[in-house]
Amino acid sequence: MAFISDFAPRLRKISPHFVADPDPRHGSMFRIHRDTRFSKDKSPYKTHASAHFRHGVGKDVHGPGFYLHLEPKSVFIGVGIWHPPPPTLLKLRTHLVEAPGEWTKALKHKAFEGYALRGESLKRPPKGFDKEHPLVADLCRKDFIGVFNFRESRREATQSQSSGGHDSDVLGRDPFPNLECVPEELRRSVLKRCVDLLDVFAT
Repeated sequence: MAFISDFAPRLRKISPHFVADPDPRHGSMFRIHRDTRFSKDKSPYKTHASAHFRHGVGKDVHGPGFYLHLEPKSVFIGVGIWHPPPPTLLKLRTHLVEAPGEWTKALKHKAFEGYALRGESLKRPPKGFDKEHPLVADLCRKDFIGVFNFRESRREATQSQSSGGHDSDVLGRDPFPNLECVPEELRRSVLKRCVDLLDVFAT
């Protein structure tokens, strides 16, 4: 919760519309207990910690926001919108058709370097959209999420990128992330809290 509180003023600098709420019950932190009602695995706790810093108008995890995931051998951040409701999804797809240049420009922006688009997609183009559209693969998306995986070192990241690797290569890596791309003050805070948390999971 302390990390979420520390992160709040930095998030406001990015945008005043996104919320970092340290409330342990209804705030940014996801609960650590698993829902075991329909699972054969009755382990009571998750093996990861995560938080969602959603847009102020969002009511749940389906609103646009920033996501932080901390787990042994898997540390990553996500941005975008996950499983948006049908009306929102239709607006996103319609905007892609009406302004395709904005989407492609955003994907090529320097700030998006190192991110990979992830999430579920339809097997066929959605009803009402041209199957020959140049962005048909993006029109099929059910999620619009960019994911950045923290790797053990810049050298390792470079090797993965040069070999065409994506997040599937990274999920088995060392849990201690490389945070050199983050400002030093924030990096020290994040790294210490990540290490402390992952040490708990490892014991």
